[in-house]
Amino acid sequence: MAFYEGIGIERHSIRAFNWWLSAATHEHGRAQAMVAFAFEVGAGVKPNLLEAAYWAMLSEHNGNETGAALLPIILRRLSQDQHRAVLDMYRKGRTHEELIALYPADPRPGRII
Repeated sequence: MAFYEGIGIERHSIRAFNWWLSAATHEHGRAQAMVAFAFEVGAGVKPNLLEAAYWAMLSEHNGNETGAALLPIILRRLSQDQHRAVLDMYRKGRTHEELIALYPADPRPGRII
């Protein structure tokens, strides 16, 4: 949250997203909710409602109240085909390569955080 809110450090939404995603891939429910939020509103990453729904589902599954509250809000914005796609992603899980591809590039040339 420090990078996102600029607490004691310069605000940097990409770095905040990267920290959230790192924790989210280790089944941290709150971090999963923050990744869902980031994908919903485009905080540090390009907006993507399918990814937002996927991470909100994981967050809810891991008992996070924020993810549980966010999920129906996101799902209302999806078509039936998008609902099916998200459920397929959720059922299959993600490969390591798919997760790595989610990390946005650092704004400094040639770096991925």
